[in-house]
Amino acid sequence: MATIRISTDSVAALMKSAVPNKTTYYFDDDLAGFGLYRTTTGTGTYFAEFRPVAGGSKKRLKLGRVGTLKANEAREAARKAIANAALGKDLAQNRSDERASLTVEELVSKYIEEYVAEHKKASTAGLYRMLLKKHVKPRMGSTKAVVLTRVDVQRAHSLTRPIRESAAFGPD
Repeated sequence: MATIRISTDSVAALMKSAVPNKTTYYFDDDLAGFGLYRTTTGTGTYFAEFRPVAGGSKKRLKLGRVGTLKANEAREAARKAIANAALGKDLAQNRSDERASLTVEELVSKYIEEYVAEHKKASTAGLYRMLLKKHVKPRMGSTKAVVLTRVDVQRAHSLTRPIRESAAFGPD
């Protein structure tokens, strides 16, 4: 574990140096918990390391790759992540929960199978399956349900509205 001042120049020099034979971690000498690691393939990744307020082991949150993210941007992101951890918000857990959540398609399918199939007529369940296949799945089926916003749903609705006859055939 090496300690360096993580800046644009020091990161550029580090990335030009020889590729390490094992993953090497470098921590910032100014901001505790901020660092970058370099893998055996030469890839560099910025991270923020913190201990949740509730206790437990340290967590490491990847911020972005060297080259994609500038050192000062990564420092600011790390500062925010560490501050959120101090306030009791666990961004690493939020990301983990988001990855583990169901997609819209899976959620709607589960709703149809568990609720609609038991409480509604078979024709209603068939209609819901058709709507899922024709409208929901192509437009937002692969979106994670936890990140779906009202705007996403409004966009999907606007795409499925039928064209008015007067607009389709010109003015009267």
